[in-house]
Amino acid sequence: MILHTATGELATSNRLEEDSHLDGYLEISVSQVSIAQARDSLTRLIHEVEVGKPVHITRRGKPVAVLMSEGDYEALGADVPRENFWQAIQMWRAEEEFEWADLTPDEVRRWRDRSSGRAVQWPD
Repeated sequence: MILHTATGELATSNRLEEDSHLDGYLEISVSQVSIAQARDSLTRLIHEVEVGKPVHITRRGKPVAVLMSEGDYEALGADVPRENFWQAIQMWRAEEEFEWADLTPDEVRRWRDRSSGRAVQWPD
């Protein structure tokens, strides 16, 4: 975390602390916290994400999760139910602007490789 002192000096900290413990430091940015720090400061982190600053949560220094605002989450489309591949193709074909390609059956048949392939020996 990067902190700014009341006198304008820069300082760094690996701990996320409550405002009352900053002793003259004004927080500029919180982008990464450990799971333990997130647990201890959840309310404060929620306030951060509400103003559009996602927080990366780490375990032993490696990112494992991201805390983000509800608006950012909805923008990802995470609450949209996912269909299987075939359903997605059928929905795509059903759209009004879908244009079928003008292909003849001969053209489609030529796409397929009709060679016998390569010889394969299976281990005993």
